[in-house]
Amino acid sequence: GYAIGSDHAVAVAENIIAQEGDGTGMARCATLGITVGAQGKHGIYNERTGKVYFEEQTVVLSLSGGGVAYRMGMDVNDTVLAVSIVRGGEVADAQFITAQAQLSTALYRVRAGDTLEITVSRGGELKELSTVITEGDLQYRG
Repeated sequence: GYAIGSDHAVAVAENIIAQEGDGTGMARCATLGITVGAQGKHGIYNERTGKVYFEEQTVVLSLSGGGVAYRMGMDVNDTVLAVSIVRGGEVADAQFITAQAQLSTALYRVRAGDTLEITVSRGGELKELSTVITEGDLQYRG
């Protein structure tokens, strides 16, 4: 039993539609050049819905030089807290990262020319990191 979250499926589908003119039928995803891991996973019971939701911290385990994350100033051991995508001066997407999969989903929503803003915790301090995404920062995903 492996399931793909509906948010992720929608992000990939919208991405493929946005790439319609390139003839590949494939999605293009922003690549940060990092490896992340989940830490501190725990469940939270929501009394209103009667469901348990899981949260975890998304921590940078490694970083490749020259990648988007390196250009932004991200560092090993940073904890990713939030991602925003600014397109045409307006926030196109913004979300808190409470699970590792949410970061991957957010990266499918990024397009060339967008400003990618990532909030991290570094040694207990909040850091706001950002960069403009170029065509070279996007890779095809099958």
